[in-house]
Amino acid sequence: MKFVPMLLALCALGAEAAVTVTVMQVRQRFPWNGCVDVDYTIDGYPASGAGSDPSDYVLSLRFMATLDGVVKTIVPTNFASHAACDLPTAAGANRATWNAAADGWTFQAGDLTASAELRYAPVTEASADVMIVDISGGPLAPKYPVRLVKGCLDRLAEFNIRPYKTERLVFRKVRKGDFWVGWCNTETATIGTSNNQRHCVRLTKDYYLALFETTIAQARCLIGADATKWYAGYGLEVQDQFPIRRLAIQNGAAMTAHTGIQNLNVKTSRHGVAMTGFGLPTEAQWEVACRAGVTTTCMWGDSFGNGSQAHAYGNAYGASRIVEVGLYAPNAWGFYDMIGNVAEFTCDRGNTGSYDFGGAAGTAEDPVVDPSANDGSNYSYIRGGYWSDTSWITFTPGYRASAVSYADGSGTTGFRLCRTVAE
Repeated sequence: MKFVPMLLALCALGAEAAVTVTVMQVRQRFPWNGCVDVDYTIDGYPASGAGSDPSDYVLSLRFMATLDGVVKTIVPTNFASHAACDLPTAAGANRATWNAAADGWTFQAGDLTASAELRYAPVTEASADVMIVDISGGPLAPKYPVRLVKGCLDRLAEFNIRPYKTERLVFRKVRKGDFWVGWCNTETATIGTSNNQRHCVRLTKDYYLALFETTIAQARCLIGADATKWYAGYGLEVQDQFPIRRLAIQNGAAMTAHTGIQNLNVKTSRHGVAMTGFGLPTEAQWEVACRAGVTTTCMWGDSFGNGSQAHAYGNAYGASRIVEVGLYAPNAWGFYDMIGNVAEFTCDRGNTGSYDFGGAAGTAEDPVVDPSANDGSNYSYIRGGYWSDTSWITFTPGYRASAVSYADGSGTTGFRLCRTVAE
């Protein structure tokens, strides 16, 4: 394969000096496995001020290949290493691995060159749609870098690759508004007075919710090796893309979900400023994201029995084993495994009661504002059902269950991370 290195110098808007990206090498994997490695370097970021943060830049690649004597232009859309909107932009040496086979290319080109474009495109907190947190440094890392992305909501499937289930966290923003929730949630149902019945909630703050349930690998990055002590005790295989279980969500044990959440709130930063607000979703936040605009009892309608259309994996659908996250189709907003696989802790605490309506009627004219529950007990409400559930009702978005959060958590329950945006 013949390769011609290319240099592209760019003036980054708002930067103090020109930033350059140089493609150093394009190499097809041998033996051919459908992937092409692209090595490049970036230099010239200002030391401070506008344009100094690499996360404010977006890199795109373009290939020129000679196939049967004809030069063709290829714009890659699938990568094995990153989502297209998250290609590395750090100063110095970088590598991106293009999944050529996924883009429909099965060739071994005789001549392949590449060019790169680096755009300065800062995204504000208000305009961001996606947040990516790099936790690859582990629990002892001094910081967890953040990239905010605007757009790409129609391409969230690009994140369904290993790195975003092991060493990074990817969150989709849900914007504040009024939403119908509740177990019986059809437009004709009577509005009730408890959270189990159909009612309208008003969420007054935007929030980010993780696309995936927190995995074993992510828990180790956030908490440490002790996150999987339970698995060793039961002789279970630790599969890093499976959802983590048996972690308490309260602070009290040496290694809990609280430990990882605390690390996120302390270490996550952008432009040198800490980004806080990480935790678990409230029941209302969880259900709004789970429904993704659906107002029926189940995700697929008002009938319990139509499991073929469910975004679920559980015994009620003829299966009873835990699987890696992202294996089944996401809902309409791109969230995976909201129904089935493992049940998920929320931050609302209680046993048999409801969250306080605060005197609201739960109607569209008088919605319940930012509902939450905390009766001070050792119980936390969980949502979504788990793989060994046999009851259809547990796979409905509005169904709630409670679980005692002992020091070893629950063998059927995991959690999904959330970040509420400060006003």
